[in-house]
Amino acid sequence: MRSNLVLVLAERFRMVPVQVWRNLGTNHTYRWPSAIGYTLGALSVLYSAFTLLFHYNIDLRSVIHLPFHAFFEEQLLPFIASPFIFVGLSLGRVGATLLAASAVGGTILAKAEFRTGMRLSKHVLVQHETGPNFDFETLKNPQIPQPPKHTLRSRALVYVAALALGYSFLGFLAFAAFVPFGLLFFVRDVRYMLTWVGATLLYVPEHLLAPYERWGQDDYWGTRWFLAFFKRRQALDRLLENYYIEFWRVDSLDPAKRHWIAAKNSVKDGARVIALAMWFALISLAIWHFVA
Repeated sequence: MRSNLVLVLAERFRMVPVQVWRNLGTNHTYRWPSAIGYTLGALSVLYSAFTLLFHYNIDLRSVIHLPFHAFFEEQLLPFIASPFIFVGLSLGRVGATLLAASAVGGTILAKAEFRTGMRLSKHVLVQHETGPNFDFETLKNPQIPQPPKHTLRSRALVYVAALALGYSFLGFLAFAAFVPFGLLFFVRDVRYMLTWVGATLLYVPEHLLAPYERWGQDDYWGTRWFLAFFKRRQALDRLLENYYIEFWRVDSLDPAKRHWIAAKNSVKDGARVIALAMWFALISLAIWHFVA
């Protein structure tokens, strides 16, 4: 007895946001902080990008309107740049915008370094990364590793590191490195959605052909066509389940990849912020187009 086609399709639509939520991390403890951090970072990137475009007379106001953009441009940017005024430096609108982007890059680096125990910093400044550090005691009672817990000292250090990286503009170098990875993530997001659409479309003929399948008769036309759609739909569904998780979960033991292993958590966070900013831009453009 097969389920109703409409109910199955409705369930597949419902599972999209659920799967996206799971893709934020295999450990659910990370998901809410990650979602909040990615959203705030992406909004800051979006407003910074549009502020730069408006400054250079690339006026998109007739195409898209961002709520609270005036607040970001006239209130938040001067507040962020105000420490430089006390030492006699005036950054201007462009400098303040780049400082905001630098703060995003610095915050991403600081947060990622806390979660990984300063892995990238040690790799660059102290020692080379030779591979993941395995604790064989965990094999006796395997569990998902819990995220490190903040103490007052660690939280203060993260904030100090983020401010230092941001106001020294070293964070902007990291931010610039995140941009191409963000483009990669955006393309991966599009592929993910297209894969889901393809799997959902394949399910419809699979469901309709199911009554014509004959168990053990592989040469029968109904069985052949059913299996053709079933196997392809199942392969796409398996791809969706592990599309993002497997890409970041595995730590390679290959010495040639030690640089990537040390930096991948920072790159992941930065790329997700950039990609989410691009999605926010498209959503804002679509809303403004239909509303206007």
